[in-house]
Amino acid sequence: MIFHNAIKLLCDRTWSWASFAGLAYRLGYCTNESKAVLFLCSIVYLLLGVLGIIEMVIRVILGLCAFLCINLVTWALLLVLGFITRLTIPIFRIVDRKMRVEQHCPYCYTEIHLPYHKCPYCGEIHKNLVPGRCGIFVAKCSCGHFIPCSALSHRSKLAGVCPKCERDLATSNAKQFFIQIIGGNSSGKTAFSAAFQHQYLSFTQGKIKYRVSGEPQSDFEALEDMYNNGTTEPSSISEISTYNYAHMRRGIAIHNLIFYDTPDEVLLSDEYEKSPLSFGYTDGIIIIIDPLSVDSVRNTCISISGDNSISGFSTDDCETIVVEFINKFSEIVGRSAKKMSDIPVAVLITKCDVKNIKSSIGIPKIKAQFRMAPENYSNDLSVARDTICKEFLKDIGLSNIVNNLDSVFSDICYFPVSSIGHLPEAGVAYEPFGVIDPVAWIAKKRRAAIYPTLKHVQEVINSGNSAE
Repeated sequence: MIFHNAIKLLCDRTWSWASFAGLAYRLGYCTNESKAVLFLCSIVYLLLGVLGIIEMVIRVILGLCAFLCINLVTWALLLVLGFITRLTIPIFRIVDRKMRVEQHCPYCYTEIHLPYHKCPYCGEIHKNLVPGRCGIFVAKCSCGHFIPCSALSHRSKLAGVCPKCERDLATSNAKQFFIQIIGGNSSGKTAFSAAFQHQYLSFTQGKIKYRVSGEPQSDFEALEDMYNNGTTEPSSISEISTYNYAHMRRGIAIHNLIFYDTPDEVLLSDEYEKSPLSFGYTDGIIIIIDPLSVDSVRNTCISISGDNSISGFSTDDCETIVVEFINKFSEIVGRSAKKMSDIPVAVLITKCDVKNIKSSIGIPKIKAQFRMAPENYSNDLSVARDTICKEFLKDIGLSNIVNNLDSVFSDICYFPVSSIGHLPEAGVAYEPFGVIDPVAWIAKKRRAAIYPTLKHVQEVINSGNSAE
């Protein structure tokens, strides 16, 4: 650039007045009728020309010296910065490692400390995007764009990929809170997921410090369609369905609430190679009990309300489901027979909109019985709810479920729930009640960071019910 400008200056002869060459150039075009004046001008012109040549030589020497000095200083500065960078890379890597959050892939269950990251511009997958020689805070992708390569520069904004199965992750560095959903076929697991996602996503938008979104989006859209259409679609009989609620703040994923919907076939049959290894790092368990699966309860409901009132009940034996779950859970987590688990278990008694069941464990019934003798329940409505639900299960012949769970888990709570809120009817949207409460209880027990959000949704729903 320097030599280019110098050649351009010489060719254009746009010399400055403040130079000997510039004065000589302009004096050379001076005209006058007097020969004496022209003679004097020629003498001055020669003198200025000589001085201009000397001036140009001096400027070249000074320019080259300045150019060399600036380059030496720049080179020395870059050398120092490079040396400092090499010294600080281990420090930044340690900080980066400390800021990583341990995750588990919801598909292959691999423990992940640093996922692969996908370039948002070209989709290239970077397998070890950490502070290094190519950058402490940002690194250059092969497409030419700079992307964050450190937790300090919000690398978690990039899409994550599992290093083992290479499937896309909902988030790349967020704390995960896992809940297992266990139940028989047609017990209401899918309906529960549809009702929960609708209420949770509806009552968190714009009202809390997080923006909550569901991943995979297609699965959540399917759940929302079920909710609005008043129907349910059977889930996979061999694949564990995963529903991920990503809690975002300023475009960064902070927390994940993840549901694993485990098919009854995975628990009851040894044909499927994919065991629910997610039991090994679960934070809470939801067991769904369909009372209509008990012949006596179903027959009573039919005799009271008629044949049309009963449909879509579970044909699995509830006790078998619970026993098989306990066996697989104990095997995967390595629980000894004498050691109880402190993982909170919420037992959901579903389809409480059915008249006969509602009259036994419905919220109005529980509140009425509590008001009659609050001292019998330690003056706590939740204790009354828990006690009445347990007694109901024993009365309908499911006392073994209560006993088996009590022998394995130290923290169990029972909830009356209706995910649909009415008899299934195409075209009639869900009117759920009680679906947020068990998840909020589990989060509170585990002191999860997402508990305030669940509590907010719970309060909004309860205030709406009170107003009605």
